[in-house]
Amino acid sequence: MSNLKLVTIVVTSCLLSLLIYIRPDISAMGKHVRPQISPAERTPSLTAAKTPSQCLPLPSAVREKEAPSKNCSRPFAVMFDGGRLGNQMCQYLSLMLLRKQFGIKIAIRAKMKRILTTSFENVWVPLNGSKCFTQHTQRILYRNLYNQLFNFNEGNPEAYPLSKSYFISNYPCPIELLLPWREKLSKVLVFKPKILEEARRRMHRSLEAAGLAESPDLTVVTVHVRRTDYISYVKSRYGLAPLTATYFHRAFNYFRKRFAHPVFLVTTDDKKWCEDHILGPDVLYAGSQDPSVDIALLSQGNHTIVSFGTFGFVSAFLGKGMIVHPENNPTYNCESSGVTLSVPVS
Repeated sequence: MSNLKLVTIVVTSCLLSLLIYIRPDISAMGKHVRPQISPAERTPSLTAAKTPSQCLPLPSAVREKEAPSKNCSRPFAVMFDGGRLGNQMCQYLSLMLLRKQFGIKIAIRAKMKRILTTSFENVWVPLNGSKCFTQHTQRILYRNLYNQLFNFNEGNPEAYPLSKSYFISNYPCPIELLLPWREKLSKVLVFKPKILEEARRRMHRSLEAAGLAESPDLTVVTVHVRRTDYISYVKSRYGLAPLTATYFHRAFNYFRKRFAHPVFLVTTDDKKWCEDHILGPDVLYAGSQDPSVDIALLSQGNHTIVSFGTFGFVSAFLGKGMIVHPENNPTYNCESSGVTLSVPVS
């Protein structure tokens, strides 16, 4: 890690540690100051870290540019619609980032629109093929389009940055780009009331069963444990072994040392493993069989512990507070916002 990056992390961490996060609409929850993440705690990844040249460039400030809304002649970018809910959410957020940061027109495909509108109220982005979005599109990877837009914008900040329309052909979820925009982008996906109400009901029911529903000073940490299909995926993609209970207990202890009364609410695709390895008096199962409800629930904590996968990240992204992740999760290698914390896995 370069001295400049280290200084940036330290300064950002100190500033963000002053922020106060409140769990929305859960009456048992009070106000809690986010603890400072020290440089020593921001453990470098066990996998080969990306060099600065491999990391995508960040803007000097988070400033929104207005996109043309009525000019049908302007080129646009349309997003691939692969994967399930977590993938669709992060692809949508990644596309919205391009619109807000560079002021370009964007469109989505019908599948993405259909999946997202089952869970969220405000999915307004036009469909590809609709009026003003009928031009031929050239395939491009997200990082290549981002770099193209970034470099153009650096030299021509007032000009429209696209000369042709593009189809983003991969599954983007650039954590290091999204987190600086967290406050603004988290507002572009608003849960439908019935989903949010069910998530909060499950949280309250779990706390009530443990005799904690009336506690005035709880710090609620939501936890996503991804196993099943991801055990083979992380082995084949990254050569990594499944997360053991050690990682989760270390993450729990981080919060236990910093808050008087933390409680951990778990959602998972492997409830039996959680029951055998991590559930306890202050580690409670609160999940459901509905991915939308689980994502909403994970977004409602003061802080979030994630494992691997887009599902956990987008859930934490829509929430507040710290995002604790395994130190060997390579998708965080370029991240330097100061709101993430890497925890050893063994």
